[in-house]
Amino acid sequence: TTAITDNQSVQDGTPIRRLEVGEVVEVHQGPVLEGSVDVKRVFGRALTDSTEGWITTSGNLGTAFLKEGGSTFKVFKETVMTDGFDLSTSAFQDSTTLRETTRKMNMGETLYLIEWPRKDHASGLVRMKARVKSDGSEGWVTTIGNQGTVYVKQV
Repeated sequence: TTAITDNQSVQDGTPIRRLEVGEVVEVHQGPVLEGSVDVKRVFGRALTDSTEGWITTSGNLGTAFLKEGGSTFKVFKETVMTDGFDLSTSAFQDSTTLRETTRKMNMGETLYLIEWPRKDHASGLVRMKARVKSDGSEGWVTTIGNQGTVYVKQV
């Protein structure tokens, strides 16, 4: 993992927080060479919580901290697809409504990204909007549960 800092300079920067493995970053600037420690850094925003700052892309010995992402994902653990992002709304309190607004996602199904995963702070879930390759269904899928269980991974 690597840290998001408040300054382009590694030496002058203060860590804001650490990026988690698999977290998606939207790059706004860079990469730029940070000469004092011979590393490349980008200015970006973590999509899970919108934290912005400077991030080292690779260490001075070549260890990669960030890599280019793709838009194809695979279901690794059975989950559901819903119409809406927020699962804490009153619509989901009624089990009949829940059945009518969900689609079961089976292990091995392929998904195409529509919106990058982000955290729902009310439930603690990380969810993304996607299209199912097999039937074109679109909706919101939990990628990481509130206990850290991984349901969907980028491939």
